[in-house]
Amino acid sequence: MHDEGWSDEVIKNNVCAYRYYRHLLDKGVAPWIELAEQSNPTQLMTMARSDKPELTYYAAAALKKDKKVTSTKKLKGYLGGHLNNKFEPSCRRSSPPKRKTTSETPVFTNMSPEERDRYNEMKRLGVSQEQYQHLENLVANDNLSLIKDIKTAHTWHTSSVDACLAVIEQELQVRGKHGCAVELRLREILHNFSDRLDREVRNESLLNSILS
Repeated sequence: MHDEGWSDEVIKNNVCAYRYYRHLLDKGVAPWIELAEQSNPTQLMTMARSDKPELTYYAAAALKKDKKVTSTKKLKGYLGGHLNNKFEPSCRRSSPPKRKTTSETPVFTNMSPEERDRYNEMKRLGVSQEQYQHLENLVANDNLSLIKDIKTAHTWHTSSVDACLAVIEQELQVRGKHGCAVELRLREILHNFSDRLDREVRNESLLNSILS
């Protein structure tokens, strides 16, 4: 890339955008895949470097509604507090505090005390009502069989694969010789994954032989 005249900064930005593109694809959820495939590198880099994880969710919602990815200018406008979560100019005087309470009431309508505690806990972590409902949808998604609770959904939704691997590596370093259980679990995961891929290859070969 240097030979083609690319500066270190340009290369760094494109690598960042590509990694976030892969991060969205790895989620395996249609809105993220569509967002990844339709965003340009600058938009992907803006979302990747944002200190507000909810930006990606709002961008995906806007894409579904408007049939196009929100411009980089508007993404940055949201980050700067000039635009709301629909990427429209913020109106600071038209939303009195009581209306916020009213808008959150439907979430609690059919909640058990345990579910309400979980919601309040996630709310303290900065999860909005919209985001919480999205996390519930992830838990209910039959294609995400390992996402069984809100906390796991939140971790999966906001963390990259690299970040998760870094946490696992750190856990192994901290546990030292007592980290055998973590290592065995990793080996089991990799074995199951390889076994599943082998079955898929065998099934595909069998199908091809039947159709040929």
